[in-house]
Amino acid sequence: VIDTTRTLYTPSSNVTPTATTGLPKGNNDGAIYVITGALQLRALRNTNGVPVGAGTSDIDVDNSASSTIPVIVAPAAQAFTAGTTLPASTLLLAPSATFTPLTTALPHDTVYPITIGIKVPFTLVPGAKTATLTFRAT
Repeated sequence: VIDTTRTLYTPSSNVTPTATTGLPKGNNDGAIYVITGALQLRALRNTNGVPVGAGTSDIDVDNSASSTIPVIVAPAAQAFTAGTTLPASTLLLAPSATFTPLTTALPHDTVYPITIGIKVPFTLVPGAKTATLTFRAT
C-alpha cells in the first residue's frame, strides 16, 4: 500500500498502522504491484544505421495518453519494502503523453535494469485497465 507521501506500508488492516505495518489512515493512496528487474534497457548509438559506439544516452519514458492506469518505473535497485519512502527517481506516471526523464548518461550498449509495476488508487473504478510505456533515447 502507498500513501500520498510515497511511503509504503504492509497491507494488513488488523494491526496498528506504523511505517512498517498496517494501512495508513487518512492518506491511503492505493496499492502498488511491482516486478523487480522486469526489463532491461540498452541504448545502441548509431547515425543513419551506422553504429557510432562510444558515448552516452539519456532515457525518457511516458505512460501513453491512452493508458487508463498509473504506472511505476524505477531503477531495479529500488527497494519496495514497508517503511520505504519512494524517491523522485521512482516514477509514478499518470496516463500522459509527456516524456519524463528516467536516467541520464547511460553508456553505449550497457544494460540498465528497471522495475515496473502499476499503481491502483483505491478510488479506481473496477474493470479492465491498460497501460502503454514508451521509452526514448536522446
